[in-house]
Amino acid sequence: MNVENKEALFEALVQENQETESDYAQCPCGRLIRSPREYGIFLFNIREHEINILCPNEGCHLGELGRIRFTTKGRSWSVEEASFNSFFVFWNSDRLGEERTKALLESHLKSVINGIDWLSVMDRLEISR
Repeated sequence: MNVENKEALFEALVQENQETESDYAQCPCGRLIRSPREYGIFLFNIREHEINILCPNEGCHLGELGRIRFTTKGRSWSVEEASFNSFFVFWNSDRLGEERTKALLESHLKSVINGIDWLSVMDRLEISR
């Protein structure tokens, strides 16, 4: 392969990598989050009905990227508040722009909320009483 072809290949790979990264959220630790299913969730405070949204990188120095606060009545639940932490939002806004970040992270929050096994959460709440 000649030098010209190597340079063209390198430029194509760099451009492909940049396009790919712009489609995903990213934790400030550097971990790309390609799917909302990658976040960790942790029932942090049972009494306060709070679930933390965690970076999928177990070695992340930040850990918590957001939280969900919910209420329960019997076996039903409703979300009071769901948000990502400001540093996570600002980091992605700098990378992707404000509008793209807002749309992406809103869709991630909805997917995370819908992906929670709420019956298991209710069971944990009942056990802790």
